[in-house]
Amino acid sequence: MSLILCRHEPVKHPYYIDVLGIHIHSSQELCYVIYNHPILVMDDFIDELLIEFIRRDLDMDYLAGRMEKLLETGSRHEDVLFLFLSECDYYNDKEIQKYKTTVAALRALHPAEYENLVIVSGVALGGEAGFLTGALAMLLSNVMYGQGPWTPWQMFAMGLCGFLAGVLYRRGLLRRGRVSLCIYGALSALLIYGVLMNVSSALLWQSQVSWATIGAYLLSGFPVDCVHAAATVCFLWLFGEPMLEKLDRIKVKYGLLA
Repeated sequence: MSLILCRHEPVKHPYYIDVLGIHIHSSQELCYVIYNHPILVMDDFIDELLIEFIRRDLDMDYLAGRMEKLLETGSRHEDVLFLFLSECDYYNDKEIQKYKTTVAALRALHPAEYENLVIVSGVALGGEAGFLTGALAMLLSNVMYGQGPWTPWQMFAMGLCGFLAGVLYRRGLLRRGRVSLCIYGALSALLIYGVLMNVSSALLWQSQVSWATIGAYLLSGFPVDCVHAAATVCFLWLFGEPMLEKLDRIKVKYGLLA
């Protein structure tokens, strides 16, 4: 067990975080919660009460104003929190960069469940249907997870996974068996979706991009891509063939494209 010492600021109304059951008495305590609970603060964490706490009780009116402007322009909540962490100087630049990488990895986790459906759609219904399924899956999922400049990249990357599955199947390079589907699923998660999203993160969030920067993003995102690939393989191994059979029956029943 360790003890974290934070500056106790003279706040009149401590900010209460209901899900954690704690009161925040200082900017350092708030930084600590943000940094150590990235999943908690990614969505729906910033509200008017938090902004007012920062403005009035923490006496950071200028910072609160900047955070409000970011929210008004449609920035993601984590981008606003990156600003807060940077301005409070509780964590150094290296630690904040690590936090950004962690949040980016968490943002990239949820598509694993969609890629399986996208691959199956591409094999059963063709490359065009596979691309459309992948693109729409990411667009609609981000209604819940949050839209932003990363959405077109996600749509293209996931759509490309479905499109290539359909093309490779039509050319006889991808079979409907478990082993073939799982191999393609793992490779597409690592080399298509993973690479494109890691590169897009470097392009979107770095002011100066170099090959070294892109390499760093690819390396830091590789463990998450491996988890994505493993989830895809497990799903395709268990449900790939049954889903293809169901789609085949639907094609015959409704006269859909081959």
